[in-house]
Amino acid sequence: MQTLLLNNRLMPIYGLLIRICHYIGLYTPIIWLTIYFMEEKTQRSKTNKITILALGGERFRGDLETLEASGKFKVITLPYGWQNRLLYCFFRINPTFEAVFHPNSNEQKHHDCLNLFMQKFLPLLYKKAGIDIVISAAAHYQNDYLWGANSSLAGVPFVIFHRECFHTTKERRDFWIKRWKPAIGKYIFDFCVFHNEVIRKNYADSGVFPLEKTASAGAMRMDAFVSKYLNKKPSIPEKKQVTFFSFHHCVGLGGAVPLWSPYDVPVGFTTMFEETHVAFAKFAKANPDISCILKPKWGGIWIEEFHKVFERNNIDIFQIPNLKIIENTDVHKLIENSTVICSYGSTTLLEASVMGRPVVITVMGEGLRDDYQNQIQMRDDFKYYDIAYNENDLFKLLKEKLENPLIDNNIQKEREALFDKWISPLDASAVKKYIAILEQQYKLKNKKDI
Repeated sequence: MQTLLLNNRLMPIYGLLIRICHYIGLYTPIIWLTIYFMEEKTQRSKTNKITILALGGERFRGDLETLEASGKFKVITLPYGWQNRLLYCFFRINPTFEAVFHPNSNEQKHHDCLNLFMQKFLPLLYKKAGIDIVISAAAHYQNDYLWGANSSLAGVPFVIFHRECFHTTKERRDFWIKRWKPAIGKYIFDFCVFHNEVIRKNYADSGVFPLEKTASAGAMRMDAFVSKYLNKKPSIPEKKQVTFFSFHHCVGLGGAVPLWSPYDVPVGFTTMFEETHVAFAKFAKANPDISCILKPKWGGIWIEEFHKVFERNNIDIFQIPNLKIIENTDVHKLIENSTVICSYGSTTLLEASVMGRPVVITVMGEGLRDDYQNQIQMRDDFKYYDIAYNENDLFKLLKEKLENPLIDNNIQKEREALFDKWISPLDASAVKKYIAILEQQYKLKNKKDI
């Protein structure tokens, strides 16, 4: 029934209904529909737990399940279709970064229109649904922010779990300082949690995210990972396997660099993407006894880009049976089943390091140009890894690491320290920190309500 009611064809009708209800001051039908569409991680029941509304629930990658497993929280999500339907009834322009976070006078009119609705609707909704806290998975998710900021104004804490924290270059960090500065004094939130202290201080330098309203706590999903693998490295599998975690064209870059750029007018790491993926496919073809896995972060257009570069280079991957593209799988299990990992700009490189796997970082194409050197992810830490600057390097290093996958103890310690610096604490304390932050925000809310 929910699927039927959330059909896109019904959304224009809902939009008309919502605007009419708002105009006459009748919010009950909108509240009823919203609660009906809400999805709880556990069965509906009366509870004394802190109730969290997670915006964009699919983006949290295990965090919501971890919070519920603690026994302290009940988590509710709302389908993006309905969340956006409510927003777009009143915010009737393209929600670009600029329009949402530092609007001009014309764009501000849409904010005012949405805020007028939200400040009447949300208090009634949250009282009926028992919502205590609202969370989002990143500070720059525009649609989540439009909802979350109004939640804060309505007296329900808006807490951000900012997951985009792997900015290892100064240029990338400077990009975010510059991009956020126009939002000084305008960005509304109650607390923001970053994965690491580097990015916490970076965002504070923008003037938008003061240190007293932020914390660095790591990634909750990594507690179980660290506990499982840090002191007990999985044995190297008998079957030789190389896994390449793919990257897109703008990984680590700022500005107007598109995720995928046309190859006749390349922008970003377009050539590097082509050269590294083609080299990997050639390695697989030359070594039919070695299992070669190509893992995109998601499917769809990403896989289309694979085939595009293979066709451009006359490579028929269907004639390479040991080369497989795997879209959906347990990433950590994939690393465990691999002998060697290679990628560029991915946190999987650090996760593989904790598991004691050899890591080859691919830097080709634009990555060799002088004008890109300040934008190369992890460049300051290359001394702890093996770097493939061309196809011959990749072949040579993969062969070497397949034959001898052991890591020097001193190098291993340095790699683990990088995981602690960028991803999550090695003492597996992330969950404890997040719980404490949420409980503190709940207490502050209750003090305001008294």
